[in-house]
Amino acid sequence: MWFVELDVNTTVESQWETLDLGFHRPDCRRLIWITVVLFFEFVVDLPGDGTTYYYDDIEVVESPAELNAPIGFEPGEFGNTWTWTVFENDDNPPLEIIENPDPSGVNTSGTVAKFTARAEGQPFAGVESLHGADLGVFDLTSETSTVTIMVWKTKN
Repeated sequence: MWFVELDVNTTVESQWETLDLGFHRPDCRRLIWITVVLFFEFVVDLPGDGTTYYYDDIEVVESPAELNAPIGFEPGEFGNTWTWTVFENDDNPPLEIIENPDPSGVNTSGTVAKFTARAEGQPFAGVESLHGADLGVFDLTSETSTVTIMVWKTKN
């Protein structure tokens, strides 16, 4: 098993935006995706600073039936009752599933996930779904290589 990491930056502050995580690179052509891992500030010299991140609607374009997606966090939808593990965030408070604090723009849904980067946490603090369980198995190919996620953060 190996991992592929993509670095995608947000471009706005205090509003929703949709990020395209294009797994279009040649080294991403046949991956089996079995967990979701999100790093929020993957910068070695930038410690957590209390920035709050909300995210929602993780989708795979051309999603196969065996994949539990889209991940929308609404009651009864994928992601809402999954096992999410916070890592390297000081005391690792649990991921919160909360009412959308800004139901506007591209994201008017009622429920989102909330992650706050602790000042004492590592710059690579993040959250992951239960490995090999909640997400299901997804064969990432050139035809199914686009993943999108809506993100809202307090600082840019």
